[in-house]
Amino acid sequence: MTSTRGKKEATVFGSKVMTGHFDTKSKYQVIRDDEVIHDNLSLSSLRHLKNTVQRIDKGNECGVVFEKDFDFWRGDIIESYIEKEVDHEKFDHKAGVSKTF
Repeated sequence: MTSTRGKKEATVFGSKVMTGHFDTKSKYQVIRDDEVIHDNLSLSSLRHLKNTVQRIDKGNECGVVFEKDFDFWRGDIIESYIEKEVDHEKFDHKAGVSKTF
């Protein structure tokens, strides 16, 4: 499916949110065959039932348009994540820190 974005044509990818949520403030990475093929992506549009929305929760279908245009394959996995700046002095260095994407 394609959509017109200004003077450019953009590809709208149909997706279903399996866990968590998608929102327009998150960053995204695309995984194919257990390998990250695109990273640090931003959405230019998030749609649900032809409406532009700010957030889609688990279990709902949506259309996503990324700022960078590329080809998706059936079965690609889109993961969202949030980048936060952390004050490392507030952490107990013995406890360890893990990241979840």
